[in-house]
Amino acid sequence: MKGSERTEQAFKRLKAERKKDPLMQYLHQARNAEEHSIQEVTETVPGATTIGGGGPEFSKAFRASFSINNGVLGGVGGNPPEISPLDGKPVLIKQIGPQVKLKSVTNYGKKYPVPREHKGKEIEIPTPIEAAEFALSYLSEVLEKVRKIEAR
Repeated sequence: MKGSERTEQAFKRLKAERKKDPLMQYLHQARNAEEHSIQEVTETVPGATTIGGGGPEFSKAFRASFSINNGVLGGVGGNPPEISPLDGKPVLIKQIGPQVKLKSVTNYGKKYPVPREHKGKEIEIPTPIEAAEFALSYLSEVLEKVRKIEAR
């Protein structure tokens, strides 16, 4: 697509910005790696259950009687699971289901780790959906900048 000289220059500048952004660079390289090789760019991580932990409002001392069968928390001998705090505070129990996560990709021998930064700000390791939402927001901003340049 050809545009005015001003638009062409802006596009070059915006493309250079994209190449410097870790998330956008990762997404570009992940697309290339998946499209042009047999690499998987995501992985499914099994779920987990954690018992205990948390802040000072949660119990650090508790008695537990339970079993885990095929990743499912259950009781012992047909009874429901028992988790009793020894200090009167509630016990923190977290159950996390399976998740799809991004993987590092290699393209032309260069490794691109899952990004932890976008637009100069630290981000949690994104899920594929979060990465796509960041990218859509970023690209919407880029299109708006180009429209403003063309409107001048």
